Amino acid sequence: MLRFASLLVAVLLAAPLVRAQADPALRRVVLTDGSVYVGTVADEAADPLVVVTTDGVTRTFARARVETVAPLIRGRFFRTDPVRSRLFLSPTARTIGGGQVRLSFLGAPNVAVGLTDHVDASATGYLALGDGGGILPLLGIKGTIWQAGNVSVALGASVLIPLTGDETIDGSAVAFPYGVVTVGDETRSVNIGLTGVVGRSGSDGDVEFGDGAALSLGGEVQLNNGVKLIMDGIVPITDGFSGAAAFPGIRLFGNRFAFDVFGIVAVYRDDTEVYNPTTQTFTTRSETKVFAFAPIGGSVSYTF
Repeated sequence: MLRFASLLVAVLLAAPLVRAQADPALRRVVLTDGSVYVGTVADEAADPLVVVTTDGVTRTFARARVETVAPLIRGRFFRTDPVRSRLFLSPTARTIGGGQVRLSFLGAPNVAVGLTDHVDASATGYLALGDGGGILPLLGIKGTIWQAGNVSVALGASVLIPLTGDETIDGSAVAFPYGVVTVGDETRSVNIGLTGVVGRSGSDGDVEFGDGAALSLGGEVQLNNGVKLIMDGIVPITDGFSGAAAFPGIRLFGNRFAFDVFGIVAVYRDDTEVYNPTTQTFTTRSETKVFAFAPIGGSVSYTF
């Protein structure tokens, strides 16, 4: 497990992180119709917004037509990833932006809403079939609590609340509080998070804390204005389990639409007790096993 985690971190950190911007005065101005202009802006809060583009032309836009005014990244224009608040499965320390709404399907329908520029809320609807089945809504909230340069820190939690009609289950809840750090810009970054578990029983109201936690390790490298390579990984930290899983894949995206495809590479240790009839003792034999499969999943997202 430790070798796997060390290798994953080494690969992600090998991607160079952010360099200083070549011209900090330049801005990328994205309009609501998807048009993009690069130039200087005297007053980013003005209405109308006046942009002197790099070809020397002065352009004026009503503020209602302007979606984004932001610095260039490493001195270049990059179309930024609309699914910036998560990798494949793990959250990043970024938020989607105030007033933004994103619809996704990753095994279940999901909606994420930017309550402010630093706080997101989300809801995912799962459906459990068979006896005792019902709706399993997963509600989440995440906030960026600190940001300096290219380092962001966020805290959040997701809560699973079964709605099954079963009195012994209804009223129960499982919460997954987490913290996450993202280092880098929106085109190249490393993501590290830690998630715990807290459960509440519906029958007696008792609250219990999980014995273990999960460490998430991931990263992203944007190749051009529409393709990003992503590595998402998880390392369970709990007694009695030794293993890890990585989810390598690709994200194809435009101004608002994104499509993910990813696979899995899993490593785990299999411990087997072997009986020696000569000594009449048991010994433990450990064997490291690896399996990989692709693709195992994908998602479709659209940001309004």
